[in-house]
Amino acid sequence: MRPFSMLMFMTICLLLIMGQPAISEGLPQPTLSVITNDPDDVIMEGDTISFFCETTYGNAKRFFLTSLGTNETKEQSGSQFTISQITSYYSGAHTCKYCDQSSCSEPSDPEHIYVRDTFPEPIISVQPRKIVHSGERMTITCSAHFDNIIFFIYKDNELVMEAAASRNTTSYEIQSMAKQNAGQYMCWYKKTTNNRLIQSHPSDPLMIRIKDLPKPTVDVEIPKAEVTSVRINCTVLGTNRKLWFQLLREDKTVEQEVEDTEQTKVTFTIMDRNEKYYCIYRIRIGTDFADSELSDMIFLGKGLADYTMGNCFHVVLSAILLIATGLILFNHIRQKQNRREPVPDLPAARLLIVKESEELEMEIQREPAKENEYKD
Repeated sequence: MRPFSMLMFMTICLLLIMGQPAISEGLPQPTLSVITNDPDDVIMEGDTISFFCETTYGNAKRFFLTSLGTNETKEQSGSQFTISQITSYYSGAHTCKYCDQSSCSEPSDPEHIYVRDTFPEPIISVQPRKIVHSGERMTITCSAHFDNIIFFIYKDNELVMEAAASRNTTSYEIQSMAKQNAGQYMCWYKKTTNNRLIQSHPSDPLMIRIKDLPKPTVDVEIPKAEVTSVRINCTVLGTNRKLWFQLLREDKTVEQEVEDTEQTKVTFTIMDRNEKYYCIYRIRIGTDFADSELSDMIFLGKGLADYTMGNCFHVVLSAILLIATGLILFNHIRQKQNRREPVPDLPAARLLIVKESEELEMEIQREPAKENEYKD
């Protein structure tokens, strides 16, 4: 290269370098944030969003927003960049920086956005379980992140319910489950945004099955050497599956359970006897569980729990009552005897007459003896 050409090339490069502000390590790094109209920061096509390039440096003159995916840069004097009618073209990472008259800051950490052309999928759930009994009530619920939407619930790709919801959820109820209600359910929704009716992705599939398992049998054992506990035996008819047993209280909370066993009979030892109990068992079907029907109710009560002490107490109480009854009867007889009136004493005159009458009677009795003496 000729010396003149070399000089011209170096001069042009120097002018280009002098035209760009230098990056200064003394300027603080800015922070880039995104503001959307959605509480979950879901950005749909047609929305309006804002980028904020924030800094503590007070002498910033120019701000720059760069899209790393397209390498496009916007420049302005303010720190807020507003983008209306956004499209999926803006999806990706973005950074910002600022400059004063002589230097520029280093770029901010990247901020990622994703512009959707469809809404995110809803969440589908079921109560009480995915595997239910015949005749049991079941409720399928579909929920989303948005209000004022139209829900669609499908069973085996056939529409079973369409509902406009002012809230972000809707439910499909089956009062009595039957075989025709079993199958695969899914849901999705539509929502109007920016004068466009946009559809969501479909939810994950939900498989509903019916499995009628017979209820287990239960019996109670009371250890002779121990009166503080009771054993409840829960038994299942022969099966070659692994079982999960649960002892439930009256409110269906789990009191005890035995997991992943091949035994068809398990024993639960309980201390709280003044309670109602049920027993159920479960089997695994795929990734889900099927529950049996509830066993017959077991109500022990305090009397069964403390039967030995209760019998002793009853014997002692009966003896006390018997003794008390005898004492009351004896006292009653004694009081009745004490109430008899004594014979009153006779007056002196009547006592003399009685005495004379007795002497006269004795004299009359002696008269026949005297007559016999005269005859002899």
